[in-house]
Amino acid sequence: MQEFSNMTLIIRKLLASCLFLGALTAPAGASIVMSVGGTADDAAVLTHDEALAVVFTLNQHYSNVQISIPVTCTGCDAIAYLATDFGPGADSSTLLHVGSVDTSGILFDGISLGAGTYSMVVWNHSTNVLLWRGSATPAIANPGGDLNGYFMTTDAGTYPLDAFFTPYHNLSPFFSITTGSASTPEPASAGLLLLALVGGAPVVWRLHARQAIRKTGGGRYSGISGRMDRNR
Repeated sequence: MQEFSNMTLIIRKLLASCLFLGALTAPAGASIVMSVGGTADDAAVLTHDEALAVVFTLNQHYSNVQISIPVTCTGCDAIAYLATDFGPGADSSTLLHVGSVDTSGILFDGISLGAGTYSMVVWNHSTNVLLWRGSATPAIANPGGDLNGYFMTTDAGTYPLDAFFTPYHNLSPFFSITTGSASTPEPASAGLLLLALVGGAPVVWRLHARQAIRKTGGGRYSGISGRMDRNR
């Protein structure tokens, strides 16, 4: 009975070590790369064919990125562009991602961005009004880079990234860039856990067998019966 208790203790320690290893390789919880927020006491107003851009710089590579903004837009037909450049002369080679704008506020999700400067342009090409909420005195958090500024055009044309933008200083529209997501251990982690358990079990059994043989003086181990015990 004592031998069974010792073996159970060893297996529990092995399981705890494997779970700790899985925790090290699991994705971390979502964290802020950059955000402009606070109390939304105003809004940038985008009418037909107007576009507003925010330019930011990231200081390193980020994966599983989500970018969102707070908007009010009933019946709007608005599009968000994420590019490496904008303004006269910018062409499709600078375009990285295209997203739709709706009340969920999520423009892009699950994307990867390397270190560098990016332009996010929100274009309202409907006849309804889009309100991008913000404040003249926002709270800015930018551990992952720098906020370069806001720019606006009142004539986005047929391709907003190629339009002429001017600095927008009326207020700071809110946005949030986050990275990562809470999840269970990745398949690789689960595989390590299973491998450790399967590979470690025979070692535990052999160790216990030697202890039992030494204690009984026998030359053959007969086994153990019983159960073994995530700008305007």
